Parts: sequence; structure tokens; C-alpha cells
Amino acid sequence: MDAKFVLHSQPFCRFRAGRQRGELISRAHPRPLTPNHPRARRILASALACLATTISVSAATLGHPGKTYRRRTVNRPPPAELAIRIPVVVRDPQGRAVAGLRRPDFRLLVDGRLERISDFAENIVLPPPRAAHALTTPRYIALYFDDVHMDSTEIIRATDGADGYFAKHLGRWNLVGIFTASGQNTLAFTRADAKIHPTLLALHAPSPVGRTKNSCPPMTDFEAYLVRDLRQPMAREVAIEQTLSCMRLPGGAADPARRPSLAVLRQAASRADAQASRVLAIEERHTAEFLDGLDRLMDKVAALPDPRRIVVISPGFLTAASAERVDAIVQRAVRLNITLSTIDVSPQLSQPSFSTVGLSRAQAHPVELAAARYQMQVDRAAMAANVLMELAAGTAGTFVPNTYDPEYAFPMAVPLPRSHYILTFYIPPYLAHGSFHRLQVELLRHPGLSVQAEDSYFTPGQPRRVRSALRRRHAPTPRRVLRPPPRPAA
Repeated sequence: MDAKFVLHSQPFCRFRAGRQRGELISRAHPRPLTPNHPRARRILASALACLATTISVSAATLGHPGKTYRRRTVNRPPPAELAIRIPVVVRDPQGRAVAGLRRPDFRLLVDGRLERISDFAENIVLPPPRAAHALTTPRYIALYFDDVHMDSTEIIRATDGADGYFAKHLGRWNLVGIFTASGQNTLAFTRADAKIHPTLLALHAPSPVGRTKNSCPPMTDFEAYLVRDLRQPMAREVAIEQTLSCMRLPGGAADPARRPSLAVLRQAASRADAQASRVLAIEERHTAEFLDGLDRLMDKVAALPDPRRIVVISPGFLTAASAERVDAIVQRAVRLNITLSTIDVSPQLSQPSFSTVGLSRAQAHPVELAAARYQMQVDRAAMAANVLMELAAGTAGTFVPNTYDPEYAFPMAVPLPRSHYILTFYIPPYLAHGSFHRLQVELLRHPGLSVQAEDSYFTPGQPRRVRSALRRRHAPTPRRVLRPPPRPAA
């Protein structure tokens, strides 16, 4: 060969070159490449490029021996929609808010796992000045009455308590506004007691059109939820028994001696299911009106200077179909720095006696149904109060249960806590699909202090598998055999 040096190609290159010429080259005897071969030129160009790169890097590091060059990364903050803000109020044994705590004093747990607190802030509310000529911003108080869920008795008790409180504690720095879920009988922010008093007296329950208390069978929203969505056997039995009584069918209270036939029981069950669907439709409409009105009120209050607060007066409602929206309202109030305090004005339930000692089976059956209905009323009151607790705890507000008279509830709900903290953490983008998570805020190194914070949250975004979730929710359960109640003893 005329060439002074020979380059050999790699094994895979040898195989491909041989295949192109229709022959297979052995690995033990590689085919030599001349300098004028195109593949040899490409190999030489690659080697020269690698050598030039190595020389340039070595020259750059000559003046800085031991220095390591790394790729520069930019730490961009997470988007705001992935932030979860948790307001926290720390109180001493006397119920007073505690100020001056720092980030290492708190520990945040999400679904039982430790979560890093990315941002920490303390919000301090200054007391109003004592001097009459002092320059300060007014304090806005918005009273939001849930008149779509309240009856006349609850409205009278709530308005009397508000009127008595502001007649004594209005002050020159407070501006009070009155708003309702129905949008009727509202009052813009004012400090004139001559306008507040007649507006409170004008509040009344809306028209009884659509009310379900006097319908057949009488059924609350919680009972309808148990009958239609959960298909609870005891709730269905109570609804069928009340349907037999109000429709004056055999086997009801009007004619307990006669035994109802299977056709009559099916008719009563169908009537109870239709009534449950109607009650839940009315309840969902009322809940939507309440939440829409609260959203509009937050838009008005957000345009006002701090400090500002909204006092929600309501008997509570069910949130089975609107839990995500309630959580969204809480997160929006936190972003807008609006405090929501809530007052539960539902009546207290007295504890009756349900004793079946010495009664026969037929005599004990109505007592057992009455006890089951009372237990459903207790469970409904607890579930309805949960939404009021969530609104208050999630925005650093105060929840006043129905154990207090409205006259004493307003002095507890209107004042703002002197200090509260905002703990912020960020969720990864792949979790932003509306999932539900448990939350726990703990206080370290400060025994004797209590923590007020929300205990759950929904991640932002649309929930996954909505159709399958709705299908599971409304899936029919195995049909329960309807049996007539036992005959009464002679």
C-alpha cells in the first residue's frame, strides 16, 4: 500500500460497510481504511474537535486550579396557584391570641407526612386609637345573614342579638354593612345606628315556596341525603313509615292496626325517594345562593382597606356536593386577607327519652323509629355546623356554636384576633387535580398553648375520574326486601 498509516474502523462500522457491498467482514481481520476514505476523514474530524474542546477547557481552568464549573440553574418560584396558605391562630389558656412566634415553632403535617413550610408571615391587628382626633382607617364589619336557610325564629333571634350589640359597641371607628344571601334588605357600610336598626328589623325569611317541612313525608336535607345517596336502611324505613302516616295508608299512624300490602309499601318507597330528590334539589339551590352571595360580598370587602371582616350568621347547611367550592372560598378569603367569623343560630336539641323496657315488639317499633329520627337530627346538626367551623378556622376567624345565645355570640365573633400566622407550602404540579388531603398544624416548645387551624384542604385543579366518582356515588345498592311492620298487640 502507498499509504504511510492505516486506520481501522469500529466493529459496527465494519459490519455496515460489508453489508453495503454485499459481504460480511470478519472481526478478527478488519478492513484497513486509507486516509482518502470518507469514513477516515470523519473520524479524524471528530478526534480534532474533541482535542480542541479539551484544550480550551484546560486553558480556562489554568488560572483557577481546583475550581469546578457547573451548569447554572435558575431557581424560579412556584406558581401562585400551587400555593396552599394555612392561617393559624395560637391562643393561651385564657383564649387570647399569642403573638411573636416564629417559623421553627410550627410543624406542618399533610396526610401524616412532614411538609416543609416555604413561607411564613405574621398578621398583627392594632387596637383602635383611644384619642377621638387620631387619624386611622375605619374598621369594616359586614354582617352576612343566611336567610335562605334560616326560618323566622332564627332570624328574629339573630337580628335581636346584632341590634343589641351594635347599639352599645358601634363606636366611631366601626362601619357596619348588612347583607343577605337572598339579596333583599341590604345596607351599605355605615356608622349610623338610625339606619342599622330598621334594616335589622326588616329582615325576614323568604317566601315559603319550595319549603319541605310541611310536605309529605316531612324530610330534612340530611334525611334525604341518607335516603337517596347513601341508601341507609334505617333512614329509608323511617321515611316509608312517615309516608304511610301522612298519606293515610294502611299501616301508618292513622290506621296502625291494618297490615300494609307489598304494593302499598312500594308506593310509599317510591314517594319517599321522589321527596328525597326534591329536598336535595332545593337544598343545593339554597346552598348555591348562599355561596354566590358570599363570593359577591368578598368582592366588595376586598376593595376596602384593612382591617375588615365578615360575620356569617347561619344555621349551617350540608356540603356533600359543594365541599370543593367551600374550600375555594376559604383559600380566596386568605389571599384577600379577609377574616370570616361564623355564628351558629340553629336551635338546640333537647334530649328525649326513648325507653322500650317492658314493651312488646309491636309497641317498641314506633319508639325505635322516633329514636332513629332524633339521632339523624343530631347528626345533621353536627354536619351543618362543620361548614361554619371550616369557614372560621380556615380564615383565622371565630366560630360561635349554638350553645351561646346570639346576645353573647356577637361580642365573641365581631372582634378580630390580635395576631395570627400564615403558613404557606407548595404542592407539586402533578398533584393539582382537586384531591382531598388531611392537614395538621402542631406547635413545638410551647406547652399550654392551643392551635386553631383548618384540618383538611383540596388541591387546586379539576378532580380526576369525575364520572367514575359520580357513578360510585349514585350506584344502586342491592334492593332491600320491604316487609310490613309487626301487628300491634291486641
